[in-house]
Amino acid sequence: MCNGHERECVQESYNLLNEFANELYGKEEFQAQNTPKEAMSDNKDNKEEEKEKSEETKKKEDSESEEDDLDIDAAIKADVSELQKDGDKKERRRRRFQQVECAAKNCIFISTTLENPLELSMKIMDSILETQKQRTKKLLRMIPVQKTCKAFQKDIEGALETLAKSYFEKESKTYCIVSKIRNNSLIKREDLTQSLISVLQGANSENAPDLKTPDVVNFTLRWTHHGAGDVTPALNKNVFLIESACKSKPTYRAWCAVESFSRENPEADVWFVMTSPTVNDDEGLPSRLLQNYTNLHVVTTDLGTVFKDTLLEEFFMSGRWHRDTPWPMIQLSDILRVALLWRFGGFYTDIDTVCLKNISPLRNFVLAGRSARNQIANGAFHFEHHHEFLAFLMPQMIAEYKPKLWGSMGPITMTKCIKNLCKIPDMRQIFPSNSSEPVKCGNITIIPNEYLLPYPWWEYKKVYEPGKWQEFMAQFKNKSYSIHAYENKSKRLKIVQGSDSVYEGAARNFCPFTHPLLA
Repeated sequence: MCNGHERECVQESYNLLNEFANELYGKEEFQAQNTPKEAMSDNKDNKEEEKEKSEETKKKEDSESEEDDLDIDAAIKADVSELQKDGDKKERRRRRFQQVECAAKNCIFISTTLENPLELSMKIMDSILETQKQRTKKLLRMIPVQKTCKAFQKDIEGALETLAKSYFEKESKTYCIVSKIRNNSLIKREDLTQSLISVLQGANSENAPDLKTPDVVNFTLRWTHHGAGDVTPALNKNVFLIESACKSKPTYRAWCAVESFSRENPEADVWFVMTSPTVNDDEGLPSRLLQNYTNLHVVTTDLGTVFKDTLLEEFFMSGRWHRDTPWPMIQLSDILRVALLWRFGGFYTDIDTVCLKNISPLRNFVLAGRSARNQIANGAFHFEHHHEFLAFLMPQMIAEYKPKLWGSMGPITMTKCIKNLCKIPDMRQIFPSNSSEPVKCGNITIIPNEYLLPYPWWEYKKVYEPGKWQEFMAQFKNKSYSIHAYENKSKRLKIVQGSDSVYEGAARNFCPFTHPLLA
């Protein structure tokens, strides 16, 4: 997927696909007619083909007199044999990756000779996650396609029937079907969905659709104004957590955050919004959480639809947020959290947290610290749907964006906006000494750091010190709604089961299904 720039995206795709395919399967080899050597270029291929054709023409001329004596059946067989030879030559020269021309805007399609493109795609995504390096400038997303067919309902049913045998035949599962129909008025979404349900039930009679908590969580979330959305959050009753690094398998610490907010806020809809096109449920943890917390929704999302008709749409579609920056995933997360709250209203929190109690008393707030950094944090905040502060914030995020400056669209811009609106010259002077009471600024509340950040980032190691859980609870039980684990700093620190550190104690009490997996 790309936002224009199709030609550049094709080249970026070739470079990326060939690099990782060579690593997985070895370099691409072309078996020319009389040599096993690799073709050096398309020009060389063409010259060799012309030479072969010339030799074949000469042979044909020499044997014309002999062929005149053949009967009609033999002549037909000879023609068929020649056609098969030509087909074999073309097949031997088919490239491993080749663009397929189509009229779809902002999308390119590349065919492949690989049997399983999913394996290659996962290799690319795993590498990007491991290195945290941006690999493309124009290309926004790469999605493996496991089956293609003509855009008729019967053909689609047949394609799904083939896939269903490998995914559903041996083991019954609940599932969710999402149909994205583009440039086609012949297929009705409802009719297609019903027919595909029949196909899946035919593969295994115990398969059943489940839009709320499917075993296989693999669908696209579309939020659109024309009512075609597959899942739409209600207004102002949401908790959003975002996995913006395109991980199909988030860390257990991320799942602990998701579980704890679902557990402690049963009246809220908790949305774990993932930018990966799939969710890895091999170990069964996502399914277990979905079965035990009916207010939890694990979804993947169509980013273009989320930003559509917001003040961030043009900026997102331009791709500026991921070019020439060391932190494209952080830039995406900063704008996505604001767009979600603008659209639907609710509470946002980072995924390296653990919820300690119900956060419903915290409304229309930003979080301030008392550090020398003199900033508002953007790791947690709440605003109602279409709150005027968010309308003020979004264009300022674009204006203040600096690709090489960490947090330019996050804490830095949010701090400037609060200072401007509330006329506060120094954030450190907001709260009177020894006071933990929030401060009102119009329809915005500024709360002190201990509500959601009991430890500042430079004290992150305290979260993992053994034997500190009871001490922490004695000090912060009545103040703190969550703890922040600062995973960027602490990801190499191990979580020792039974150590009774602040994090281990919080996980043991507030994310019981995830806790045994933490390490």
